[in-house]
Amino acid sequence: MPHIHDQDKGFSLVELSIVLVIIGLLVGGVIAGQEIIRNSQLQSVVDDVTRMKLGYIAFRDKYNCIPGDCPHATQAGFAVNGNGDEIVQGVSEQWEFMQQLIQSRLLVEDGVNYKETKLGNCDMIVNGSYPIYEFRWNQFNAILLRFFMSAAPWHGPCISPLDARYLDTKLDDGIASQGSVRGWVWLGNPFANCLTADSDTGGTGTPGTAEYVANRTLACMLHIRIE
Repeated sequence: MPHIHDQDKGFSLVELSIVLVIIGLLVGGVIAGQEIIRNSQLQSVVDDVTRMKLGYIAFRDKYNCIPGDCPHATQAGFAVNGNGDEIVQGVSEQWEFMQQLIQSRLLVEDGVNYKETKLGNCDMIVNGSYPIYEFRWNQFNAILLRFFMSAAPWHGPCISPLDARYLDTKLDDGIASQGSVRGWVWLGNPFANCLTADSDTGGTGTPGTAEYVANRTLACMLHIRIE
């Protein structure tokens, strides 16, 4: 009797299990690698904020004024004087903030008017007039981590709530509506993709009760007190 080969033989359960394990390991490795890269990018923002704060303090101690707002900046060799009210506000002062830190060699940057970050679509500017009311009412200058828009409202979200919580925890207390780091969305925009509630009480100067939601939608900006 001739020998008949079983041409319809498929994979065994053991073989299929091995394949699934390998696929799982590959997928897990990719996800873990992406997480490591993102955390490295976020840590670079923490380092950038630290350098900006140190540059700010060193400039104030050296020139007895705030970069960008300095009323005697031209006497020190800078291009433009500020109004000396100790609040960095308006396009001229916020741009001069970076330029004066760079020119005084207290911050290493490539000469732009804002601080670029390794997050790609995020940059940082300093201003004391953006509406985290508690900061503005108490005249706190703050770094705004945002996506620059070429038309009004000019500032857009560039990090996810999970990213925001990571940075807030590293730099402060991890609470969106308290401390020196605040989660924020532009006024009039829905906050639900970033926060559980408004991070500010809309003009009373009192902290809100917001926490960061758990998703990876690029829906948040951050205000970071610089002093």
